[in-house]
Amino acid sequence: MEYRFCENRNWEDFASGRVLYGGGGIPNFPVRLVNEMYRRALSFSDRKNGITLYDCCCGGGYALTVLGLLNQDSIRHIMASDIDENMLEAARRNLSLLSLSGMEQRLKELAALHEAYGKASHAQAMESALRLQALLEGEMDCCVFRADVTGTLPVGRTPDIILTDIPYGDLVDWKQDGTGQETEGTEKQDDLLLDRMFESLRGISDEHTVFAVSMDKKQKPDTAGLKILERVNVGKRRFLVGKFLYG
Repeated sequence: MEYRFCENRNWEDFASGRVLYGGGGIPNFPVRLVNEMYRRALSFSDRKNGITLYDCCCGGGYALTVLGLLNQDSIRHIMASDIDENMLEAARRNLSLLSLSGMEQRLKELAALHEAYGKASHAQAMESALRLQALLEGEMDCCVFRADVTGTLPVGRTPDIILTDIPYGDLVDWKQDGTGQETEGTEKQDDLLLDRMFESLRGISDEHTVFAVSMDKKQKPDTAGLKILERVNVGKRRFLVGKFLYG
C-alpha cells in the first residue's frame, strides 16, 4: 500500500497503555494506517473542517482518540458507539484525553505511578502525555453511546465521515443486541452482518457522508447501494472508502 497522506515516523507516544488507556480485549489499530484512512476519507468530503466523525464499532475508543489528537484542525465532533458496555467505558476514558482536563488527569495518574514505582516507563509516558497535550487546541465534543450496529443507530447528528474497523479474527467478533452473544463467525454470517451494518449506516447518513471501513480480506460486502471510491489492501486487511447511494 502506498501512503499518500500520513508520513512514516515514530508513533510511540500513541501506544496503547502508554498515555492512551489500554486493557484486555481492547482492540488497537495501527496509528499510521487509521490516520491514512481518515485523511483519504477527508479528501473526498465536501467539508474540510468542523467534521463530525463517527465510529460505530468503537471498541475502547483507541482509533477515535488517535484521530482526534492528530486532526485537531478538521475534527470538531466525535460520536462513538459499541454494543459492549465494558468497551464503552474504556472509550469514555480514552476520549476524555481530547480535553485539557482529561489530559491533566492522565498526567496526575502517571505522576502518581512514577512516584510509587519509580519506573522509567512512567517517566517516558509523562513525557509523551505532555507532547500529546501540546496537540490540543480546544475542547473536542464527544458523544459515547451503546448501539447495535446491525440495527437502529440513535445518532444525534448526520456524520460527515464514518470510520470503523469491523469485528473479525480471534480478538473480537460480532455481537447483536437482544442476546449479547457472539455469532459463530462464519464468513457467510459475517458478510450478512456487514451488509446489515452498511444499511444501518446508510439510514443515518446522507449523500455527503464518506465512509472508510476496514475489514478482513475474506469479507465481501454487497456494494449495490454503495459508491466505492477506493479499495485498498494492506496486510491482512482491506479498507473501502466510499459514499452511500440514494434515490
